[in-house]
Amino acid sequence: MKTWKKVLSALIVIGIISACGVYYYVKVVCNRPLDIASKSAVTVTSDEFLSSCKTNKAHWDSTYLEKAVEVSGTIKEVTSDTTIALVGTDSTAVINCLLQNPAQGLKVGNKTVVKGICFGSDADLLSGGTIININKAIIINK
Repeated sequence: MKTWKKVLSALIVIGIISACGVYYYVKVVCNRPLDIASKSAVTVTSDEFLSSCKTNKAHWDSTYLEKAVEVSGTIKEVTSDTTIALVGTDSTAVINCLLQNPAQGLKVGNKTVVKGICFGSDADLLSGGTIININKAIIINK
């Protein structure tokens, strides 16, 4: 009878250690701020970025997807203190940027440069356009 108690105790200890490891990874490692300013990035205008996504998706994926990009464009809207939308000449296509820090002093219609990680594109069913998502972004130029 003592053997099953030892096995059960060992399994409980292993479970507790595993749970602590998962907790640390989720709370600390995954939420660590990314030093995007020091990363080298592909520099592109919002028009080039959006048209490349529409015309040659495979090339766009290999060039921009999950990579650091530096996009210059016009601010279409500031939806919250950490989210802005850039637009090019095509009004149906939008680049949504989730910022690491609050966007202070940004106004609709101003030109800006945003640097962040490109996390993909989605089709906007309402407008028939494209939405591109850039996360962990910082404002390079106001």
